[in-house]
Amino acid sequence: HVSTLTPIMSALADHIFEFIGAYITPRKYRFFTDGWGDVAVASRVASRAREVLSGDATIGDVKLTWITRDVVDDGYIRDSGYFTSPFADVLPPESARVSFTRFSPARRDVGTKRRVAVLLPCTGDQTEWYRAGIARELLADGIECVVPTIAYYGDRKPPA
Repeated sequence: HVSTLTPIMSALADHIFEFIGAYITPRKYRFFTDGWGDVAVASRVASRAREVLSGDATIGDVKLTWITRDVVDDGYIRDSGYFTSPFADVLPPESARVSFTRFSPARRDVGTKRRVAVLLPCTGDQTEWYRAGIARELLADGIECVVPTIAYYGDRKPPA
Protein backbone atom coordinates (compact mmCIF):
# COMPACT_ATOMS: atom_id res chain seq x y z
CA HIS A 1 0.00 0.00 0.00
CA VAL A 2 1.45 3.38 -1.05
CA SER A 3 0.56 5.37 2.09
CA THR A 4 2.37 2.83 4.33
CA LEU A 5 5.38 2.52 2.05
CA THR A 6 6.04 6.27 1.69
CA PRO A 7 7.05 6.92 5.35
CA ILE A 8 9.22 3.79 5.33
CA MET A 9 10.99 4.89 2.15
CA SER A 10 11.46 8.41 3.55
CA ALA A 11 12.99 7.04 6.74
CA LEU A 12 15.25 4.73 4.74
CA ALA A 13 16.41 7.58 2.49
CA ASP A 14 17.07 9.73 5.57
CA HIS A 15 19.31 7.02 7.07
CA ILE A 16 21.14 6.51 3.79
CA PHE A 17 21.93 10.23 3.48
CA GLU A 18 22.90 10.39 7.16
CA PHE A 19 25.37 7.52 6.59
CA ILE A 20 26.81 9.19 3.47
CA GLY A 21 27.24 12.48 5.34
CA ALA A 22 28.81 10.89 8.39
CA TYR A 23 31.08 8.25 6.86
CA ILE A 24 31.62 8.88 3.16
CA THR A 25 31.67 12.69 2.70
CA PRO A 26 35.16 14.17 3.33
CA ARG A 27 35.31 16.15 6.58
CA LYS A 28 36.12 19.44 4.80
CA TYR A 29 32.70 19.41 3.08
CA ARG A 30 30.66 18.95 6.29
CA PHE A 31 29.03 21.78 8.28
CA PHE A 32 30.07 22.49 11.88
CA THR A 33 32.78 19.81 12.00
CA ASP A 34 34.63 21.78 14.66
CA GLY A 35 31.53 22.37 16.79
CA TRP A 36 29.10 25.26 17.08
CA GLY A 37 31.47 27.72 18.69
CA ASP A 38 31.25 29.29 22.13
CA VAL A 39 27.91 28.21 23.61
CA ALA A 40 28.11 30.94 26.28
CA VAL A 41 28.18 33.64 23.57
CA ALA A 42 25.22 32.04 21.80
CA SER A 43 23.32 31.93 25.11
CA ARG A 44 24.00 35.64 25.76
CA VAL A 45 22.79 36.59 22.27
CA ALA A 46 19.66 34.43 22.63
CA SER A 47 18.92 35.92 26.05
CA ARG A 48 19.25 39.48 24.73
CA ALA A 49 17.05 38.66 21.74
CA ARG A 50 14.33 37.30 24.04
CA GLU A 51 14.51 40.48 26.14
CA VAL A 52 14.13 42.71 23.08
CA LEU A 53 11.38 40.63 21.48
CA SER A 54 9.39 40.48 24.73
CA GLY A 55 9.65 44.25 25.20
CA ASP A 56 11.74 43.96 28.39
CA ALA A 57 14.69 45.67 26.66
CA THR A 58 15.04 48.13 23.81
CA ILE A 59 17.58 48.78 21.11
CA GLY A 60 19.00 52.29 20.99
CA ASP A 61 19.53 54.39 17.91
CA VAL A 62 21.60 52.83 15.15
CA LYS A 63 24.05 55.19 13.42
CA LEU A 64 24.77 54.28 9.81
CA THR A 65 28.20 55.00 8.38
CA TRP A 66 28.32 55.14 4.58
CA ILE A 67 31.54 54.04 2.87
CA THR A 68 30.96 54.03 -0.89
CA ARG A 69 28.34 54.97 -3.47
CA ASP A 70 28.39 53.61 -7.00
CA VAL A 71 25.92 54.41 -9.75
CA VAL A 72 25.74 51.22 -11.77
CA ASP A 73 25.11 51.15 -15.53
CA ASP A 74 21.94 49.09 -14.99
CA GLY A 75 20.24 52.19 -13.54
CA TYR A 76 20.60 51.60 -9.83
CA ILE A 77 22.74 52.85 -6.98
CA ARG A 78 24.91 50.55 -4.85
CA ASP A 79 25.79 51.98 -1.42
CA SER A 80 28.02 50.23 1.11
CA GLY A 81 28.06 50.98 4.79
CA TYR A 82 28.11 49.62 8.30
CA PHE A 83 26.74 50.13 11.78
CA THR A 84 27.56 48.80 15.23
CA SER A 85 25.32 45.89 16.14
CA PRO A 86 22.92 46.53 19.02
CA PHE A 87 24.21 43.15 20.27
CA ALA A 88 27.89 44.17 20.02
CA ASP A 89 28.48 43.71 23.74
CA VAL A 90 27.48 40.02 23.58
CA LEU A 91 29.13 39.19 20.23
CA PRO A 92 32.77 38.45 19.40
CA PRO A 93 34.60 41.68 18.43
CA GLU A 94 34.77 40.61 14.75
CA SER A 95 30.98 40.37 14.62
CA ALA A 96 30.24 43.70 16.33
CA ARG A 97 30.28 45.75 13.12
CA VAL A 98 27.46 44.97 10.68
CA SER A 99 28.44 45.64 7.07
CA PHE A 100 25.68 45.96 4.50
CA THR A 101 24.98 46.97 0.93
CA ARG A 102 21.94 48.95 -0.18
CA PHE A 103 20.67 48.68 -3.75
CA SER A 104 18.29 51.45 -4.72
CA PRO A 105 16.73 52.70 -7.96
CA ALA A 106 18.64 55.58 -9.54
CA ARG A 107 15.32 57.38 -10.02
CA ARG A 108 12.15 57.31 -7.99
CA ASP A 109 8.92 58.85 -9.21
CA VAL A 110 7.66 61.67 -6.99
CA GLY A 111 4.80 60.55 -4.80
CA THR A 112 5.52 56.82 -4.98
CA LYS A 113 5.86 54.90 -1.76
CA ARG A 114 9.33 53.71 -0.87
CA ARG A 115 9.43 49.92 -0.72
CA VAL A 116 12.38 48.19 0.92
CA ALA A 117 13.26 44.50 1.22
CA VAL A 118 15.92 43.15 3.58
CA LEU A 119 17.54 40.14 1.91
CA LEU A 120 18.85 37.75 4.57
CA PRO A 121 21.34 35.05 3.58
CA CYS A 122 20.70 31.36 3.25
CA THR A 123 23.02 28.83 4.92
CA GLY A 124 26.62 29.22 3.79
CA ASP A 125 26.00 32.53 1.95
CA GLN A 126 29.30 34.29 2.78
CA THR A 127 29.02 37.17 0.30
CA GLU A 128 26.34 39.31 -1.29
CA TRP A 129 26.76 37.79 -4.77
CA TYR A 130 23.58 35.65 -4.79
CA ARG A 131 21.43 38.22 -3.00
CA ALA A 132 22.68 41.00 -5.32
CA GLY A 133 21.12 39.07 -8.20
CA ILE A 134 17.81 38.94 -6.34
CA ALA A 135 18.13 42.66 -5.56
CA ARG A 136 18.54 43.52 -9.24
CA GLU A 137 15.31 41.64 -10.00
CA LEU A 138 13.45 43.54 -7.27
CA LEU A 139 14.94 46.86 -8.43
CA ALA A 140 13.21 46.33 -11.77
CA ASP A 141 9.95 46.73 -9.81
CA GLY A 142 11.26 49.76 -7.91
CA ILE A 143 11.97 47.88 -4.68
CA GLU A 144 15.05 49.01 -2.77
CA CYS A 145 17.07 46.21 -1.13
CA VAL A 146 19.36 45.99 1.88
CA VAL A 147 21.82 43.09 2.00
CA PRO A 148 23.39 42.70 5.46
CA THR A 149 26.25 40.42 6.44
CA ILE A 150 25.06 38.41 9.42
CA ALA A 151 27.23 37.64 12.43
CA TYR A 152 29.82 34.87 12.03
CA TYR A 153 29.83 35.11 8.22
CA GLY A 154 32.00 36.96 5.69
CA ASP A 155 33.90 39.89 7.19
CA ARG A 156 32.09 39.29 10.52
CA LYS A 157 33.51 35.79 10.99
CA PRO A 158 35.82 35.37 13.98
CA PRO A 159 39.11 33.56 13.34
CA ALA A 160 38.91 29.76 13.66
